[in-house]
Amino acid sequence: MIDVFFQKKKFWIYQKLAEKRIFEDSYPKKEYVNGEGFPYLGRTFRLALVDSKVPLRLYRGQFEISRHNVKNGREIFIAWYRSHAQRIIEERVKRYKDRFEEIPNSVRVIDLKYRWGSCSSKKTLNFHWKIILAPMTIVDYVVVHEMAHLIEKNHTPEFWELVGTVLPDYEQRKEWLRVNGKYLDI
Repeated sequence: MIDVFFQKKKFWIYQKLAEKRIFEDSYPKKEYVNGEGFPYLGRTFRLALVDSKVPLRLYRGQFEISRHNVKNGREIFIAWYRSHAQRIIEERVKRYKDRFEEIPNSVRVIDLKYRWGSCSSKKTLNFHWKIILAPMTIVDYVVVHEMAHLIEKNHTPEFWELVGTVLPDYEQRKEWLRVNGKYLDI
């Protein structure tokens, strides 16, 4: 019985394992030193260590992190990215809501491990905080993709047709994310 189940689901299992590997095969981890580059909305901003009470901010074209927070740099950046992603993704959902018959009950930005987004049965849209590292065109693709799941749960031809009516170039955006997604990390 287990063998029959595995044979039926083998392709799906291997596909999910490959997606997980994309997230694991990323750039070396950051060191949080002066001049190091950090992505945000498809651009790279240099880091400056400063004497400040503000843990982290994007100011005059560079990230500034308080010197005494460097040891917790990754956690501070993730918190900053999550808060900014929440605001931006909510704005993008509002921008596209008139294009869909259904609207979400809530929007959350969390760590989804190896997924960019998900749509729950309770109409909650979940987004991985790392999506805010990608260009806005890719953020829009993930937002529209998840909003389409409010109407069509599976990746059927109707689902992709719906995505295509909102973003005619969705295939290029999807491909960009497939190729470059593994590099979206800090």
